[in-house]
Amino acid sequence: MIKLLIIEDDQKKLQKISETLCSVDGINHDKIDHVVDVTNAKRLLRTTSYDLLILDIVIPLRVDTNLKKDAGIILLKEILERDSFQIPHHIIAVTQHDEIFDSLKKEFANDLITFIKYSPDDSSTLLQIKRKAGIIVCTKFRSQNLSSDYSSYIAMICATERPELQSLLNNGWDWQLIQMPNDATSYYQTTLEKDDKTHIVHAACAPKMGMTAAAILSGKMVNRFKPKYLIMSGITAGYKDETNLGDVIVADPVWDWGAGKWTENNSQLEFLHEPHQIPLDSLIRDKFSDMARNEQLLFDIRKKWKAKSPKHDLRILVGPSASGAAVLADGEICEKIRKQHRKLLGIEMEAYAIYSAAFEAIPPKPIAFSAKAVVDFADGNKDDSYHEYAAYTSSEVVKTFIEAYL
Repeated sequence: MIKLLIIEDDQKKLQKISETLCSVDGINHDKIDHVVDVTNAKRLLRTTSYDLLILDIVIPLRVDTNLKKDAGIILLKEILERDSFQIPHHIIAVTQHDEIFDSLKKEFANDLITFIKYSPDDSSTLLQIKRKAGIIVCTKFRSQNLSSDYSSYIAMICATERPELQSLLNNGWDWQLIQMPNDATSYYQTTLEKDDKTHIVHAACAPKMGMTAAAILSGKMVNRFKPKYLIMSGITAGYKDETNLGDVIVADPVWDWGAGKWTENNSQLEFLHEPHQIPLDSLIRDKFSDMARNEQLLFDIRKKWKAKSPKHDLRILVGPSASGAAVLADGEICEKIRKQHRKLLGIEMEAYAIYSAAFEAIPPKPIAFSAKAVVDFADGNKDDSYHEYAAYTSSEVVKTFIEAYL
């Protein structure tokens, strides 16, 4: 609800304005204060914060005196110049007099005051007041719902239930399944003790692979849980000359490799690429780079995996990763994608959606990052042998990063 003050000595005019204001959703009669003179207006403005002040310029200085043509002007100047008053967030100055109206617009041109020429027989006057009040209500409603505070610590997203989400839920944290009203998504919640504080962490799996499903789930979790960090773990294809199976790629930057348009050139169809790259937060990048240099930590993570694993050491690689709408199994296409960034490390289907969801979120915006492990090289030689291992290294690296570096 918004709080209003009307300074008006004419009862008929007051009634019309009050009825107009109360026709706006979000304005109630009991939130409207009314005085008829400057003295009582000053008393209220010293102690009360109003969202909207509607001021008739021609009013008495006191209740026992006659109307004064410039009383409202005197009050406006004092409100704007003296620290003893709580300046209303919005002010509408009303007058029926042409000469006062013109002088007001000149004198207060830089003070963001709305001036309305009032005519009791002109419905457009009341319509102007109603529209202004409606805008104020909408603005306040939005600001109340754009809290600058985060409600949770982390929202974690996976593209598949197995092995990605299952590996995340097996990371040793005490996850609990929760269901939200009117929401088909299964969310998991846990608490994390860190820096003498208890932090709330949520996780969920998208209903399908791909950027669309990931973007929808990201938006839902950002809006519902308001996390400080938005994180994706899972598996990815790696560029063969730069990565090994199981390596964890932290995407920086990430882009949609299929973005662009088809055009005709000399009767031949030609695709013009238009990648929009989103970088990793610089502080997150530096912390992952620091973690990547901790060889003992990475050795310990790899050593805990008792099933089949590659022979080489586990690495964390921070670098370019491209997202696309299709699973790749064609080395030639992979090479074309690499032309979009010569240092390409990974190719997968969701990270760009995660970064975009965070980038476009309403405040408070989360910080997003994707840390996915290499499971193949997008070259047609696909093998499911290391899916479980890659899902493990990704989820374990993310867990360790959160506990020790974030």
